[in-house]
Amino acid sequence: MWAVLLQIVAIASGWQIVRQLPWTWRYGEALAASVAIGFTVVPWVYLIAALLFGWQVAMPLASAVLLGATILSQWLTRPHARFIRKPYVSRGDLRQWIVWLTVACGVLTIVSLVITSYQFPTTNGSWLSNGNVWGDGPLHVTFANQFAHGNNVDLTLHLYEKLPLRYPFMSDFWSGVLMRLTSSWIIGLMLPSLIMMLALLQLLFSFAHRLLGSARAAWLSWMMIVFSGSLNTGVALTGILFNKGLEAYNAAVGFSVSNVTGDDYLNFVYSHLLPQRSFLFAMPLLIVIMTAILELYRHQKTKKSVRWWPTAILIGILGGLLPLVHTYTFLVLVGLLVMATIGWWVTRRKLPPEWWLMLGIIALLAAPQLIWQFNSAYYGGFGHFIAGWMASNYEAATNEFWPWWWLRNIGWLFVMIIGGWYWLWQQRVKPEIWLIYVAGVAIFVVANLYVFQPTYWDNMKFFEYALWFIMLACGVVLARWSRRLPGMLVVIVIMTSLTVTGFYTLVLSGPKLTFELLSSSDVHFGNDLRRLLPHSAYVLVTDRHNSPVTMLSGANVLMSYSGWYNLYGNNWPQTLADRTTMLSGGDNAPALIKQYGLTHAVFSDDDVLDGQVKQAFYSAHYQQVTHEDGWWVYDLQKPADPST
Repeated sequence: MWAVLLQIVAIASGWQIVRQLPWTWRYGEALAASVAIGFTVVPWVYLIAALLFGWQVAMPLASAVLLGATILSQWLTRPHARFIRKPYVSRGDLRQWIVWLTVACGVLTIVSLVITSYQFPTTNGSWLSNGNVWGDGPLHVTFANQFAHGNNVDLTLHLYEKLPLRYPFMSDFWSGVLMRLTSSWIIGLMLPSLIMMLALLQLLFSFAHRLLGSARAAWLSWMMIVFSGSLNTGVALTGILFNKGLEAYNAAVGFSVSNVTGDDYLNFVYSHLLPQRSFLFAMPLLIVIMTAILELYRHQKTKKSVRWWPTAILIGILGGLLPLVHTYTFLVLVGLLVMATIGWWVTRRKLPPEWWLMLGIIALLAAPQLIWQFNSAYYGGFGHFIAGWMASNYEAATNEFWPWWWLRNIGWLFVMIIGGWYWLWQQRVKPEIWLIYVAGVAIFVVANLYVFQPTYWDNMKFFEYALWFIMLACGVVLARWSRRLPGMLVVIVIMTSLTVTGFYTLVLSGPKLTFELLSSSDVHFGNDLRRLLPHSAYVLVTDRHNSPVTMLSGANVLMSYSGWYNLYGNNWPQTLADRTTMLSGGDNAPALIKQYGLTHAVFSDDDVLDGQVKQAFYSAHYQQVTHEDGWWVYDLQKPADPST
């Protein structure tokens, strides 16, 4: 109950900020912006309070300050925003039933996927997840659980050698704050994700409408991003479905549509928003900031007398908070700001002082976060140059012709990247649309020349933003074409090619709950382990991403799942080799255990059976703490008891 109330207070706090932004809002857009702002700013308030005073003081203090400030702001301040109820779709623009039917179906489908993404717990006590969430879910649970306990903020990476936590953790920190008020992971983890997803779906449409000035263009761009996916995969799935039937289709898809062709341009909602909470929490905030930039630019053209200094300060603060929410999104914002600054200066030879104030605040707040994140996380070999990005089964693909790979995956969008400038010039679009288009092309080019993380596929985060910008520009072009019958037929073909895979992914073959994250015994053991281990425990574990040790106990481990190497330092291969030696009881295992300062070893019966761990070594050398629920715990600081 208290966790739900805190989320309401966070949205109300965001609403107070929205009231001070001096432009016209539709109520749905304003509410979505309130969620985006509240779920970002409020966690930062708790983080700062907890760092200064500890959790016991921070929780009641921050809650009281937020509630009091929200009430006083509502009573005492005059709103600068104007709110209207005018509908997006009017007669003669686009048939309302088409918009409402397609949008409602998309929203309801995505909501159902969010709800079923995390079943913590099921009726028998186990934890299940959808296939696309099974890989990243344990990471988010681990971080949220890390912040849900203790009296001080722990900014240590529990997953590897007790390094500083450089990961953009604010979305999971928010869940950690909520988990201090509830025992339900549904309320603490799933509910804020669901609320943010609804806010993002609204903002994707409302920003497109604000930018493009057309409900038709906004709807087309919304459909493109929500139901995105590889053209090649869509063609393959259509062939299987209509030639071999639904049973063969389901067998081919399995748990992911990428199984069919290996194409790695997956549906945006399925591959990024659902599993990657940092992306989900950052993109709505970016849209709010982009809205502010758009309105500031348009305000300067109208010469209306409006005080933009407070707005510049507010937006500067929001932009400055982004790095620890999602670093990729912040880098996209930086790119947009650089191009907007250059474009504004070239066309007008002057920038308003509010613009420089906003940039200065962003730089001031973001710099310490970036120094913290890249101080040790970015090392030699972390990124590298490439000559064209292509991927298959999440690895680099080198046996294809680069233009053909992109054409068969993103289809018409690749044509827009190459020649969209001509249609935009032909339609005499506004400068702000040109900025979005050029930004999309620029990000696309850069991400095809440089890989920014050791994980090759992670460049897709930049591509998703690039393609969304291209989709916005594409919406203008297709909306104009669709006003005549021949053009309408062309638009139908293009839209079908761009959205068919997304339809298969989200509607016909959504992720299935066939993956067990933790068994009921794992959940019981993980919770019990928090009591068994001392707070200073430093634990040796096996290579398992969904380990109850890391997810639920809160203990620091030497090294968790090796596939998360982009979280680790540049010495992780040596640590991995040493861990293998220690688990297998190699000749120098005791010396390595002492060298790393490990206090406990925890592994399961399955780890012993599959050969990862030599249990006889630990029984012979170290004291057994417990063997319960199929898990072994050894105290590496105490020798084995000869009598046992």
